[in-house]
Amino acid sequence: MTDRFPKNRIFLLVGLLVIFMTFLIAGSLFFILRNKEQALQVARIKSQAQVQLLGENASSTLYAVDAALMALLPLLQNINQVSDNAVALFKSYLLLPQIQNLLVFDAQGNLRSHLYESPEIMCATCPQHRDAWLDFAVEAIFTETQDALIVMSRRIETQTGTFAGVVMAVIDPQFFHDRYATYLNIDVDALLLLDLHGIVLTDWFKDTFKHQKRFTGLPVREIPLFDAVAENLWQGGGIRTYEDEQIVIAAYQVPAFPFHITAAYLTSEILGAWRQETLIVLSITSVLTVITLCASAMTIRQVQRREAAEIELRRYQQHLEDLVQVRTNALHQEIAERIQIENVLREREALFHGMFNTHSAVMFLLDPANGRIIEANQAAVRYYGYSLEELQTISIYAINQLSRTEVDQIMSQAMAHQRNSFEFRHRLANGYIRDVEVHSAPITWQRQTILFSIIHDITARKQAEEALRESEQKYRLLAENATDVIWTLDLQGRFTYVSPSVKRLRGYTPEEVMQQTLAEALCPGSIEVAVAGLRYTYEIIQTGQQDIRPHRNELEQPCKDGTTVWTEAITSRMYNDQGEFVGILGVTRDITERKRMEAELTRAKDAAENAERVKSTFWANVSHHLRTPLNAILGFAELMAEDATLKPDYQEYLMLIRKSGKDLLALINQMLRVSKLQANELVADQASHQLLDLLENKMPQATLTPQTETILDEKEIETLRHRLQELPEDIRRSFADATQHLDIALMSQIINQIRQNQPALADTLERLARNFEYETLLNTFNLS
Repeated sequence: MTDRFPKNRIFLLVGLLVIFMTFLIAGSLFFILRNKEQALQVARIKSQAQVQLLGENASSTLYAVDAALMALLPLLQNINQVSDNAVALFKSYLLLPQIQNLLVFDAQGNLRSHLYESPEIMCATCPQHRDAWLDFAVEAIFTETQDALIVMSRRIETQTGTFAGVVMAVIDPQFFHDRYATYLNIDVDALLLLDLHGIVLTDWFKDTFKHQKRFTGLPVREIPLFDAVAENLWQGGGIRTYEDEQIVIAAYQVPAFPFHITAAYLTSEILGAWRQETLIVLSITSVLTVITLCASAMTIRQVQRREAAEIELRRYQQHLEDLVQVRTNALHQEIAERIQIENVLREREALFHGMFNTHSAVMFLLDPANGRIIEANQAAVRYYGYSLEELQTISIYAINQLSRTEVDQIMSQAMAHQRNSFEFRHRLANGYIRDVEVHSAPITWQRQTILFSIIHDITARKQAEEALRESEQKYRLLAENATDVIWTLDLQGRFTYVSPSVKRLRGYTPEEVMQQTLAEALCPGSIEVAVAGLRYTYEIIQTGQQDIRPHRNELEQPCKDGTTVWTEAITSRMYNDQGEFVGILGVTRDITERKRMEAELTRAKDAAENAERVKSTFWANVSHHLRTPLNAILGFAELMAEDATLKPDYQEYLMLIRKSGKDLLALINQMLRVSKLQANELVADQASHQLLDLLENKMPQATLTPQTETILDEKEIETLRHRLQELPEDIRRSFADATQHLDIALMSQIINQIRQNQPALADTLERLARNFEYETLLNTFNLS
């Protein structure tokens, strides 16, 4: 209870202090904000009163100008008599300092008179003029102060009411500026006179504004601090107030006139006193807060120190007890971990020795300092031929064929992990030298760093590699010295190897050809053949089949000198031991000479065939021109032999003529047959042509017998042709020979058979062909 009582008092004191500080800060903030709002309200009221006063003053000034213009209208009814001197007299009546110039225009817009010198001005609005305000000529007419001009006008009419012109009073806004700056007691920071479009007619600024620039003739939005509320300054009537963080603005539209007067107060000036008061209030509040906090902190600090001392004492006691318990537990844990580590080490050592001694690979443990073999497994004993004791007594220098310096350098690289794989030549106990591959890495063994090496015998692999290199060298030598071009191609159509003989064939080096695509290595006519072969190869690969058959193609290839060469490409597909496609092997041979010989052979064949056709034509002409008169001679001889009144001597002569003619006819037929056999032109269907030829050649020249009063007409000849076509091929072929020996009598009998017994004609002709003997023919046709 005694311990808790001071704490409760502290908490109560702290709570009261917090409540007091809260009320103090809240009251200070309320006072500050209320004073700020009062200052801004005063600024708003003052700005509104100021712009209203100035607006009414400006309105009275402008009303005075308008009243003066109304007073001048009766004097200007006869505008043609108005002169500059008359206008000067008018000015004496005006007595208004705000009028800067007085202009009189006639009905056509011409300037009739003016008070002061000014540029030529034409009033384009005069014919349609009404009593109104004209637009301000901001960029056309300027005063020395560069202010825009305010123009007031009145319509001039004659006594009859006719429009006569316009009188204009030009008011310089500088008048208002000077009046604001000199005669009026203005308690604002800025004054602006604006037209209905927001254009600044005149301005006035206190020194509190940083800029010293005049903004006359410019839009109000270009004035700093006015740009935020510029769009609202000239819109609406009456008095309007706008404010932001930097400025308070009041705008007032001049009654009955298109002007706005704007008064502005800088908040920095308005809130100056408020800031000072605020600073004083905040300072007092801060001092009270600091005093309260310090008192609270000192009280709390004393209580905390006593509590901290008690807590520290209890914590220290507990810490000592914890240390004793932790140390006791740590000793038990350390003993258990040490026992466990020793067990694990013994197990790992036993496992390592078991793996080391029973592994089939040769293993050494080497001392890198002197190269001594610390330990070797049974595989090393069997491989090197030394006993384990002998291996442990010798060093690696006695086995490795490198020098001691080179071996030390390699062991240093292995110890530094710069390199772990090596190839050496080791000597065995029997004196043989073997190629080995050694993998070494540093390990920790009995608190020292040694090298653990695994040795693989690579003698067989080395021999195989050497044999492979020799084989590659041999085949490369063959490929590079072969006359044919040997090349390999992948499935994408890229050359992977080209033999040097390609330079003799095409003029390109192997390196140039390997950079070429198929489109560059082949002529256009041969590309399709190569692409078709690649497409077929791709289809074979997709199906998983193998096609090792060689393929032969004739391709035309471009040469480096611009010519082309015809080649024969023999290609086959290559597969590895796993049956996977690895490329295309090709052998290209120059066949230009063979192509030339084939072309010459074709030309020779064409020439021989042409000569054979000429010979056939010649023998056909011989047959026609010799056989026709010979048949006529034989026919007349037969007719003469039938005359019984001839003497025996003449009969012998006729028989001699007939015999010689038949022999000559047989000789001609034999020569024609040999010619046709040579030309292979025996036609199976020549019987009808020969028979018709006999009918046409023999019968017209023969003396017609009573049995053959007329020869065959066209219809009968056509019938004979169809009959002959109906005969079998072998019959027609035999009949072609038989028709060569028909005489006039036999021909007459054939004609009678055609006319008298047409259905039997086919049998007659067949018998004629099958029984080709002259006597048989006579018996067949009843002529014996």
